[in-house]
Amino acid sequence: MVHLSNEDLNRLLNECVKHKYKDEIVKLLTPMLTEHSLAGEKFVQCVLGNKLEKVHPLGTLIKIPVDKLGYGSNKDNIRAELADSNGYIVAIIKNFKGYHSHTNYQIEYTNVSDAGVKTQETTFVSFEDFSVMEDF
Repeated sequence: MVHLSNEDLNRLLNECVKHKYKDEIVKLLTPMLTEHSLAGEKFVQCVLGNKLEKVHPLGTLIKIPVDKLGYGSNKDNIRAELADSNGYIVAIIKNFKGYHSHTNYQIEYTNVSDAGVKTQETTFVSFEDFSVMEDF
């Protein structure tokens, strides 16, 4: 975790932004990066020359552990009916929320009710929660 003050971010942004309205841009971005610690961390990562995580396209098939699904998921039923031997299910990426969020992706998965009814539901997950499925 990176802890930066407004002054630290302001200084870094002033070094990075080259625009005739630089002062206004820095004034806008500084509190945004300060408020969202993950965004500030990603900004510093870029300033230091490191790359951000790859953004996977919408519609990408992923494998995700059942335990990483949201609160509304019936994990026991999903595990019993849909999960592989390692406790993973297949899901699909529906949306990317951005680098500033701890749950970057919205995914769609199949939920299984107590009555055995399967429905498509969505939940939010992080970069590190899933792996992209390789070619079949």
